Amino acid sequence: MEKINIDIDSLLILNNSKEHELKIIQWYVYQNIDYTFDWDLWKNVDYWPTAEETWKRKKEDCDGQAILAVSIMRSRGFKNARVAGNILHVWVEVDSTGIMGAMEEKSVTKEAGKIKLNFPSTTLILKSFAFIMENFPAFRILFLLFTILGLCYIPFGRWQDFQKNALFLLLGFIFIREWSIGCNSYDKININFDFLIGWIFLISSYLFSIVSIRRHNRKN
Repeated sequence: MEKINIDIDSLLILNNSKEHELKIIQWYVYQNIDYTFDWDLWKNVDYWPTAEETWKRKKEDCDGQAILAVSIMRSRGFKNARVAGNILHVWVEVDSTGIMGAMEEKSVTKEAGKIKLNFPSTTLILKSFAFIMENFPAFRILFLLFTILGLCYIPFGRWQDFQKNALFLLLGFIFIREWSIGCNSYDKININFDFLIGWIFLISSYLFSIVSIRRHNRKN
């Protein structure tokens, strides 16, 4: 931390404001910590590292960057610096100032000394879903979806039905993936044809599998 603060001091100007110093710390963290998804770095869907782990790896996603930034700020006298976030993003707040991509909607707030959990809005849920669908490794999502579908047919067999429903599942995934890419590219969440037809295909693949199993049970 001593070396980090020496580096930051060299970037500051005389009589700098609080806001300027916070922006310098934000810039410093972004320059030294490359954004990397947890599933690539830690082989985990989500992992919150310590500030030391983030600094040693020189890679992390928003939560690791925010944790490191808060540690630096507190070491520089910003005792009220804290991590804030929701299901999509994690950022830093110092009193009423939000940095590192601060968002208006927070999953956890403190009111009258009590911790309050806030259910995410529909828009935030869709944004989070679109982010995961675009960025999480596609083969892992497909492996999970096909595994669940395959378990529906064990030990009943009927693999011809499985192949048909697997095609529906794959088409559904492709449409939803296209929807998520469009949402993140234009930074706009909308329910369009790709989203609707994708879910229709996905849900249909599992509904058809249930129907197939029930028919098998009736025959036996």
